[in-house]
Formats: sequence, structure tokens, C-alpha cells
Amino acid sequence: RNCLDEGCSTVTLFGTTGEGASLGSGQRAAMLEAMDDAGLDLRATVLAGVAASAAEDASAQANQLYDAGGRGILLAPPFYFKGVGDEGLYRWFSTVLERCRDPREVIVYHLPSITAVPLSSPLIGRLKRAFPGVVTGVKDSSGEWANTERLLADHADLHILVGDERQLARAMRQGGSGAINGFSNFCARTILPMVERGEDVAGIAELVGGFGVENLDDAAFGHPEHIGCLQFAHGVALAQVLVEFYPVAAHLRPLCVCGSAPWPAAPAAPPSWSGRSGSS
Repeated sequence: RNCLDEGCSTVTLFGTTGEGASLGSGQRAAMLEAMDDAGLDLRATVLAGVAASAAEDASAQANQLYDAGGRGILLAPPFYFKGVGDEGLYRWFSTVLERCRDPREVIVYHLPSITAVPLSSPLIGRLKRAFPGVVTGVKDSSGEWANTERLLADHADLHILVGDERQLARAMRQGGSGAINGFSNFCARTILPMVERGEDVAGIAELVGGFGVENLDDAAFGHPEHIGCLQFAHGVALAQVLVEFYPVAAHLRPLCVCGSAPWPAAPAAPPSWSGRSGSS
């Protein structure tokens, strides 16, 4: 609810920051039920991350969201076997989508630093042609501008959503649709100008750079432990991380201890919202 109040148009449950790959089906069902009980409009605002290597499991996760009345899914590729070609990935995605009940708003998830299974632009093109009106977007969390630029050029008919906040404004100026990102968990209002008007916001690049990484997803940057530090530092309540796979780096722990960190001031009032942003 905090994300929506701060200007996000959607929230994405079970993403990378939301520890989706660590959540079982019972936990996922309970979270969707809690969102519904809290009065959120699931069809308008709630997406769910899908992370499974078995097509049966992936479609089951997707159907949990669809059966609950949710908006759509963020669908990651199968990640156990590496070096899989486009043909194999196409068959896997097709199998998952064919097993979905009333599939809608499928955003395929390009996150090679975590899955080690990249999604090529030709593969995305083949999927959108095979499932028109169902495959509606791509989340590009590669952190590589050349890849984002190619997706924008090749797939103007899809929503291209950016995971790297440093590239968000630039992508919006070239036709991007918004973002599903970790920073929306604690500073959505501050980054709204990047989505609304394609304006760079002072302090974003410096904050990312403060993690000492070159790529947004390097060194476990996008993992819950690190985003949790920033949430706490900016006054956002957070729950305990389920599994601390990546201990928080020593230079980030003071954020949690002192509860404050340098940050550019947010606008006095949120600008009107028309883009698509969410939290994962």
C-alpha cells in the first residue's frame, strides 16, 4: 500500500527483492489472500513474479495469481539448465502459457545475472507473435543499455520496463513504459519524474554507485538484504528476510543502524501518474 500511496500504479509480489524464488505455494496463496482482504484491487494493481524451472510449477504459480483475480505475471525463464537455446526456451514458455487459465499481461523477465539464462530479442519477438495480447512486455534487468535500446527499437508494441534506475529516464525518453524495480519500495515518489517526464533525478546514480557495483545486479545488489537496508534507512517498515543468502556488506550495515542516509528531497506533492512502476 505504501508503494501505491507513493505513486506506483502496480505492485509486483514474489519478484527478486520480494524473495519469490524462496516462497512456497502456500506462502504465495496467503499473500494474495492478504492483499485481497486488505481491499486492494488485484485486477488493477497486483502482479506476481513466477520463478520455477518446471513448466508445471511455473504455470501453477501463474494460475494462483490469475485465479485470485490479479493483473498479470512477471515470468522468469527456467534457470536450472544453462546454455539453453532460443528453441528450447520458446517451447518452455509456450508450455507454461498454454497451461495457464485465462493468461493475461505476461511480462517476460530478462535477468541474466541471476538466472544465467538470457532472453534474446528474436525469442521475445517469437513469443509475442505466438501469444498476441498475452505477452505484453519485457522487464530488462540486464543493466546493459545496449540491450534495453535494442528492445525499445525491436518491440515498440510491448511495454519495455527497466530494472536499472540509472537507465530509467533515458529509456523513457526513447519510448519505455516504466519500471519494476527495487527502489520503488522506498523512494517511488522521488523517481516519478523519471517515469513521468523522462527526467534524470539527482542522487539516483550516486546511490546505486554507493553499493560499489558497476552493474545494478552485480554483487547481489538487487537481493532483499540490501534493499531492506535502504527501506529501513528511509523509514519504510520491512519484514525479516526469509533466507539471508547474501550477508549485508559491511559498508551498508550503518544504514540499518543509524536509520538515515543521504537522499535527494522528494517533490512536495506527487505528480500526476500515467506511467507504469512497481515494486518487486
